Amino acid sequence: CREFVSDPEPTFISHITTDGDSTAFRGAEKAMAKLQQAMEALRDTRHLAQSQKKATDNAKFSVQMFPGRTADRQATKRKFSVDFLKRCTAEYD
Repeated sequence: CREFVSDPEPTFISHITTDGDSTAFRGAEKAMAKLQQAMEALRDTRHLAQSQKKATDNAKFSVQMFPGRTADRQATKRKFSVDFLKRCTAEYD
C-alpha cells in the first residue's frame, strides 16, 4: 500500500475485501487516509455468512416467532439461522 501512496500517480483504493481478522484493512485505510481517500471494508462471502449466522443465533426474537418449549425454540432458531446463511450465499455457491 505504501507503494500505491508514494507513486507519483497514486492508485486510490476505495474498497478492500478481507476476512474479519485481517489487519490489512487498517494498514490500507491508514495509507489511503494520507491521500484523504476514504475506504470501505468488505468481507469475503464465507466470513460474511458466518457473521450473519452468528448474529442471527444471538438475536432476540419474539416468542411468537419461535413458539414452544425452550429446547424446541432453540432448535428452530438454529435451523432458521442455517437456512438464512444458505439463502444469503446461494448466489455465490
